[in-house]
Amino acid sequence: MIAWLRRMAIGALLLLALVGVLLVVRSYRLVAELKPGAPPPTAVLLDREGRFYAYAGRGATRYASLAEIPATLRNGLVAAEDKRFYQHPGIDPLAILRALWIDLRAGRVVQGASTLTQQLAKRLFLTPQRTVWRKAQEVVLALMLEQRFSKETILELYLNRVDFGEGAAGVDAAARTYFGVAPSELTVGQSALLAGVVRGPALYSPFRHPEAARERQDYVLERMVEDGYLSAPEASAAREAPLKLASLPTGGERYFVDWVRAELVRRLGTNLVQQGGLTVRTTVDPQVQQAMEGVLGSSQGAVVALDPRTGAVLGMVGGRSYRESQWNRAVLALRQPGSAFKPFVYAAALEQGWQPNWLVDDRPHVFGGYRPANYKDEYWGAVTLKHALVESLNNGSVWLLDQLGVDAGMEMARRLGITHLEPADRHLGLVLGALAQGVSPLELAAAYAPFANGGYRVEPFGILRAEDARGRVWIETEPDPRRVLSPQVASLMTDMMEGVVREGTGTAAQPGRPAAGKTGTTDHLINAWFAGYTPDLLAVVYVGNDDRTPVGGGGGTLAAPIWGRFVSRALANRPPVPFTVPDGVVADVPLDIFTGLRAGDLCSRREAHSLLQGWVPRRYAPCSWGAAQGTGLPASRAAFEAGEVTVASEPGPPDSGWRFPLLLPSPLPLDEERRPSPAPFDLAPEDGFLRRLFPLPAREPDGV
Repeated sequence: MIAWLRRMAIGALLLLALVGVLLVVRSYRLVAELKPGAPPPTAVLLDREGRFYAYAGRGATRYASLAEIPATLRNGLVAAEDKRFYQHPGIDPLAILRALWIDLRAGRVVQGASTLTQQLAKRLFLTPQRTVWRKAQEVVLALMLEQRFSKETILELYLNRVDFGEGAAGVDAAARTYFGVAPSELTVGQSALLAGVVRGPALYSPFRHPEAARERQDYVLERMVEDGYLSAPEASAAREAPLKLASLPTGGERYFVDWVRAELVRRLGTNLVQQGGLTVRTTVDPQVQQAMEGVLGSSQGAVVALDPRTGAVLGMVGGRSYRESQWNRAVLALRQPGSAFKPFVYAAALEQGWQPNWLVDDRPHVFGGYRPANYKDEYWGAVTLKHALVESLNNGSVWLLDQLGVDAGMEMARRLGITHLEPADRHLGLVLGALAQGVSPLELAAAYAPFANGGYRVEPFGILRAEDARGRVWIETEPDPRRVLSPQVASLMTDMMEGVVREGTGTAAQPGRPAAGKTGTTDHLINAWFAGYTPDLLAVVYVGNDDRTPVGGGGGTLAAPIWGRFVSRALANRPPVPFTVPDGVVADVPLDIFTGLRAGDLCSRREAHSLLQGWVPRRYAPCSWGAAQGTGLPASRAAFEAGEVTVASEPGPPDSGWRFPLLLPSPLPLDEERRPSPAPFDLAPEDGFLRRLFPLPAREPDGV
C-alpha cells in the first residue's frame, strides 16, 4: 500500500513537473514573439458585404513611445496601481500578503494584488477566465516579461495596451478620445484622470460618470503626493484646473459599433477584442444606417431596423445625438409599449379561431372597476376585429382580452419574443402595453418579426463572423428561425396592420410602398412608438424622454412620421414589393365594419379584409342597399350610457342577417323544418329589387 502511494506521488510530481515545463516553454515563446512598438491589433468591423465599416474602438490605434507620455501619467499610474513597481521582479509578495490580510479581515475579496506586469501579461496573452491555471500562467509570464524587458519598456507596453474605456485602447487613443490632444499635450490633471480610469473604465469615464471620474482623479493625485511625485500645491492646482473634455462623435453609427463591441467583449473578452487582430463581419447595412442619421430630429429616442427573415440588425441609433448621450436606448431603454402590444393579443385571438371579420364589443365597459378609455372618448359599438386594431380601440381590445383570457395574451407575447414579462403583468391592461418593466425597441422589433416573415421567431444579432489574425474563427452566426405562428395567422395579422398604415392610426407612416405596423402611445404621452415592416425591412421607432416627461404627442403623430421618413430613405433604391399571401387566405374582401358581412358600394364604412378560405361571407350587409347603419358612431361614453346609440350587431361571429333592423321588407315566414333561404340581402344589390323580395332557392353558404 505504501509503495503504491509512493508511486502515485512520484507520478503526480512528474506530471506536475511536465505541466510546469510546458507552461514555461509556452510562456517563453509568447514573450519572445512580443515586439514592443507595434500598435495593438484592435478589432476591425466590416459591413454585411465585407467592406470596412469601423474600428471597434475610436479608430486605428497609434503606438506612443515612453518619451511622448508625460511623466505625470506614468507616475500617476504607478502610484495608484503598483507603488512597488520599480522594486518587485514582476510579482509583489508584500502586496499579496497585504491583500490576503485585508480580504481575511473583510471576509471577502476586496483587494487584488496583481502588479502592472501581471496585468500586462493578462492583457497580452490570456483570457479573462479566473482559474488556478490561468493565474499560474500569469505569474510565469510576468516573471519572463521582467527578465526580457526593462521596467520602462514594460510601462510603455502597458500604457499602449491598456483599456481606457469608450473604445480607446492605449494612451494615444485615450488622450484623443477624452481630451482631443496627443499624449504629450496632456496636463497634470488630465494625466491623473487617465491614470485613474484604468481601474474601471466603465465606472470612471468622465463622459458617463463625471463625478466618479473626478473622485478617482483626486485619489490618484493624493497617491502622487504621498509618493513624492507631486507637491501638495501642484496637486491642488491640477485638481482645480478644467479638464477640457473633447466632443464625442455625433454619428449615430457609434451606437451600433458600441453594441457590437460590447457583444464581442461579452463573448470573447476584452483582451481578444483589443489585442487579437479580429476581423468582424457585422450585419450592418450602410444605406439603412445612413437613413437613420438625424431622422429623430430634436426628439429623444431610438430607431432599430432588422432583416425580418433572419433577425440581422441592419442599423441602430440609440439617441438623437451620440455626442449628447452614449446611452443606447435601442437596446437598454425598457419602456411601456402602449398599443404597440395589441397585435400579440389579436394574434392570440386568430389562433383561437377568431376571424378578422368577427365583431368585438367597443361599447364603454367597466371590468371589475377598470374603465379603459378610447382616444377622444369615442366608442364604436360592435366592429370587426380588424377595424378595432386599425383604429386602436382600447375598450374593444380589453374586451377581447377578457374573452380570450389574459394568459393567452401573455403566452403569445412570450412565444413571439417579448422577454420582460412577469406575474405583475397578468391583468387586462396588458393589451394596452401596461407592463411592469416594459420592452426595449430591439426586443419589440424582434417580436414583430413573425408577423413579417410568415410566422418565424428570430433572435436579433449583429455579428456574422469573427476571426483573429491567425484565421481562427471565434464566432460564426447561423440564423435559426423557428415557427411560432402559422403562415395564415401571420398573413391575417399583416393585412390588419396594413390597414393601420393605410387608413388607421398610422397613416403618417406611409412610406410609398406596401407597409404594415402599429402605433403605440402610453398614458400622459410619456412614450410614443411605431413598430412596422415591409416585406424586407422591419423597424421600430421609439420616442421618449429619459426623465419620462411627456413628449407632446403620440405614436401616430411623433413616431409614425419618423418611421415613414426612415423607411422611404432606407429603401429608396429598391422597388416596392407586395406582401405575399399564403395558400388558404383570401385577400381584399370588402366588408362592412359594423356587421362583418360583405359591403356594397353604398356602405360608407367598408374595409378590405383578408379572410381564411371557408370563412368568406356571402351575405351582404344592410348598408349595401342604403340601410342606415352606424349612424352617430363613433359616440361618447355618455351617449352610450344614455341609450342614445343603437348598434347594428352583437359581438362575436357575424350574424346571419335575419335580425338586422332593415329599411327593407322582412323575409317571408319560414318552415322551421327546412333550411332557410338566404336573407333578402344575400344577393348583390345589382341583382335587383324583385330578387330581394323573392329570394332564390337556398345555396350552400361559404362560411358565415
